Amino acid sequence: MTADKWIYTGEKFRNFLHRNGISYKEAAATLGIDKNTVGKAVRGGNMNVDILLRICNEYGLRMTDFFTVERNGDKDYLNSLDEGSPVLEECNQEYKKCELTSSEVVELQKTMERTAALFQDVIDEYHRCRLLIDKNLAE
Repeated sequence: MTADKWIYTGEKFRNFLHRNGISYKEAAATLGIDKNTVGKAVRGGNMNVDILLRICNEYGLRMTDFFTVERNGDKDYLNSLDEGSPVLEECNQEYKKCELTSSEVVELQKTMERTAALFQDVIDEYHRCRLLIDKNLAE
């Protein structure tokens, strides 16, 4: 059995900046970091976790947006419903098999996005609780 391999990528951050018309220079000024560091973040370079957290907190992104998981040689983007993602492509193929109308597909995608957001909230709450438990045990 092959273990999953986590891979850092800045693709979703790059797409986010592009969709919102934010230049690297503007992002750097907003984040209080060097423009080259923003470039590194979108190219998937070796990043400091503090910088990733700053980006996530400023722009409302999730840490998982910066990673893919490679399973048996195939990349699977975490929490990804972006255009062209393997997850979305697979879902679209399944939708076609069900012969859904385009409005049903849109509604199903919205439902999946809401469900994914709810799961992420549960995960975030779990991590928050774990931190509280660890802190209390350390005292």
